[in-house]
Amino acid sequence: MAELRGLPSLAVLLPEGWVRFRFDDTVDAQVDGAVAVILSGVETGRRDLARVQLRRLLADMVARARGNAYELWMPIAPTGGVTIPVTMTVAPSPAVLDPARPAGDHLTAFAASAPDARFIDVGGRPAVRIAADVAGARNAAGEWTEMPRRRITTLVSPAEDGEWLVFFAEIVVPQDGAAEIVAACEFFVDAFLTTVRFPPGRGGPSGADDHRGRASDDR
Repeated sequence: MAELRGLPSLAVLLPEGWVRFRFDDTVDAQVDGAVAVILSGVETGRRDLARVQLRRLLADMVARARGNAYELWMPIAPTGGVTIPVTMTVAPSPAVLDPARPAGDHLTAFAASAPDARFIDVGGRPAVRIAADVAGARNAAGEWTEMPRRRITTLVSPAEDGEWLVFFAEIVVPQDGAAEIVAACEFFVDAFLTTVRFPPGRGGPSGADDHRGRASDDR
């Protein structure tokens, strides 16, 4: 994966019940804020234990993602009464792409890597979206230790500066009604990405000091 630089400048419209973690020096406070939101719906007598468990769970998720990503978007409450089994990660390109080559060449090559690739638009910029199934894992007792997932990967260059971003969407595949639920989640992911915006003159990764403390808009 390409080297992590400063956080990218982008805006996104978060759905109801979702939180955006940006991996800068305020991320611990961001986790605490998310925990507080979740605890507001927990019975008073159960909050102390829930606080410890939730803090550990979210901190572990952030720790796993922040080593190779810029941001993590995830639901912490239902959206329209429905819990959506999707998380989104914003990361640099998995491969270092030659900035001297036209962006269209890189997108075409990426599209050629998957038979169902689609050219789309993200933030007013051309992008390519591919999808793949990721197998789950079971323990000796046959219990799921890692659920099967549908992974949607979208590659885009926010500006004409040779920088690239990848949006990874992970859809947890349920055991009942999987096809219908996964199809609905893919539609959700595609709609979600239409809300992404790259502020004029600030596309691509830049200094992290410029982008702190905002939940969904870092202009």
